[in-house]
Amino acid sequence: IKSKKALGVGLKNAANSIKDSFSVKNLAMTAGTSIAINLASQLMNGEKPSLKTAVKSVASLQFVGNVVGSTLGAAAGQVVTPLIQTFVPIPIVGTIAGALIPTMTALVGGSLGGNLGSGMTFKDALKSLDPVAIAGQAVGSTLGAMLGTMIPIPVVGTMLGSIVGGIIGEKIFGSIARLFGYKKKQIAQSSKEPEPQPVYLS
Repeated sequence: IKSKKALGVGLKNAANSIKDSFSVKNLAMTAGTSIAINLASQLMNGEKPSLKTAVKSVASLQFVGNVVGSTLGAAAGQVVTPLIQTFVPIPIVGTIAGALIPTMTALVGGSLGGNLGSGMTFKDALKSLDPVAIAGQAVGSTLGAMLGTMIPIPVVGTMLGSIVGGIIGEKIFGSIARLFGYKKKQIAQSSKEPEPQPVYLS
């Protein structure tokens, strides 16, 4: 009975999550955020900012795949979370699960969707997933979003906190992992060849 009730709550939350994500307002915010990040990335790389290039990035199959994958991934996390909260009756575990799982599954889904949209096979898209980077982004964006709510601008503060936190979290987790020898070969190879920059979504 408990599992059926939890599953019902999860499915309802998932349906609401998909509905909200595909709303005109949220899609516009996602596209606008992606354009802003692309422009910031151009500046950080020493390039001349090009709005045309930034806009072009959200008109690609990679961007569409990222959005669809993130939405479905977040929905999957919404289904799983109530089940964990039901069968692990420890308040702090339930709170952490509720915050991290949907974010983590959204990141996994977004990465898979974006890679598939760029032309990768499903097998290669799976291989390209970096669990350390995903964990760092999930933790960083969750904490960043919480801190961002302190900025007295509705929605914008949370969004900025999530984006900045995700970037910082990925770098911190990656640095710690490399101290233990994580992906040393890949890092050596990437230093020889430039790696394409993925589109990050909040």
